[in-house]
This record gives sequence, C-alpha cells and structure tokens, in this order.
Amino acid sequence: MNNIARQHAQEHQKLFNEMMVYFEKVGARMPKLNPDHDPEVYRQVKEYDQRVLWGPFEDRRPLEEDEK
Repeated sequence: MNNIARQHAQEHQKLFNEMMVYFEKVGARMPKLNPDHDPEVYRQVKEYDQRVLWGPFEDRRPLEEDEK
C-alpha cells in the first residue's frame, strides 16, 4: 500500500473535506490531542513505518462538555 496523497494533493483535499463533512453530519468525535505526546518516542515504535502511512489528523476540535 502506498500513500499517494502528495502526488494527488487536490483529490486528497477533496476527499478529506468530504470525510470531515460526513463526520460532522453524523456527530463523530475526533480524538483530542494528547498533551503528553512525544513524537520522538512514537518514531521509535517498531511499526512506525507502517503507521505513518496513514498520516495524522492535523487539526484540532473544540472539546465537548463531557471532555472538559
């Protein structure tokens, strides 16, 4: 499996936006940022090369009332 998002940036952005609209429509909650996250520790994980193919969600969302 190859991540081709960079080679097809416009299509990637279109599909990502559609996914985010769908998540909003169904009330999906994205994981909140982990304040203790250390990227260097994550890079040391054995499966890092496979996990990084999926890429991170690079945005934030407001916390819901039950998460505060």
